[in-house]
Amino acid sequence: MTHATEPRTHRRPGGAWLLRRWVASADPADIQKVLVEITQDVTAHTDGRTVLLRRDGGPWTRDTSIPAPTRTS
Repeated sequence: MTHATEPRTHRRPGGAWLLRRWVASADPADIQKVLVEITQDVTAHTDGRTVLLRRDGGPWTRDTSIPAPTRTS
């Protein structure tokens, strides 16, 4: 049986986030073991308005799609 899981996030030193998407499958040689493959590895840094992303060790990209906060009063 193989199944994909939701991405896992981990806070890293310096305000960075590490997100990993992985797939787990049973080990055909030992049913008590589970094999895990990382399918996507993303590191993100943000200041609340801009996010710097690095996917699978590739180049850094800048995402500015975070909406500005709105005030209600």
